[in-house]
Amino acid sequence: MPLAHLWFLYDLLLLYAAFVGLHALARRAPWRFRRSGLTDRAAAVLTGRCGPLLLAAPLALTLWLTPGWLPWFGIPTPDMSLVPNVAATMAFTSAFALGWVLRTRTMLMQRWAVDWPWHLAVALSATVASLLMSGLSPTPTDWTATTTGVYAFLYATGAWSWTSALAGVALRFAASDSGPRRYLSDASYWIYLAHLPLVMALQAIAVTLDAPVWLKFAGVVVAALAILLAAYRLAVRGTWFGRLLGDRSKRRGRKISTSFAEGMHNRLPVDVGRGS
Repeated sequence: MPLAHLWFLYDLLLLYAAFVGLHALARRAPWRFRRSGLTDRAAAVLTGRCGPLLLAAPLALTLWLTPGWLPWFGIPTPDMSLVPNVAATMAFTSAFALGWVLRTRTMLMQRWAVDWPWHLAVALSATVASLLMSGLSPTPTDWTATTTGVYAFLYATGAWSWTSALAGVALRFAASDSGPRRYLSDASYWIYLAHLPLVMALQAIAVTLDAPVWLKFAGVVVAALAILLAAYRLAVRGTWFGRLLGDRSKRRGRKISTSFAEGMHNRLPVDVGRGS
């Protein structure tokens, strides 16, 4: 059953159902277990400098053990079945779990804001090493099990290091309230849902044009965003459908965002020593 780009929503619904159930069970656990501080310590470790390496290990193992894995394409997309593949399940469940844990421990993300240069350096190193092994285009590989395992670890480490680095850069340099960024955030869900047929139509037009490929690429991106943002403004924003997709123009999202940003800037200098 082809899910196209909507596989993401399907997997997300499965993860929400699983974690809501686990959360309900955890609330019934003995008081000592729930208050043991184990989750706090785990969250602190995973947001530290070694966090991406620890998060990469299980993903690398599942990629390495995936039959017929195509290394250049990374995580196998779970878009052709209602049962997600093991590698994708490991990748997205671990990411969802980290977000779930950090939702009530947002100040731990200060460590990403401080350590983003470190994570960026690791991400670039892992990416360059991966591309040196696989090449810049998807070509067949006749690798040994050891070579495949090394690539899987480099790929997983790069993916998680990019996640920590980009989150850190955003928190360090873009945590303040911004009208344009809030608007794009509100529109992002609509753009995700509606972009695929539009992009495919624009590609069909672009392929007939006599122009450099980079110009075609830029033209498709700019035209698609312009049309989708215009449609969002005229037909989605402020409607019940827009609110269903996360439109926070009439809700308290801006106040929450500002409060978090102020907390980040106020506490960052104090917690730098502890976080490192």
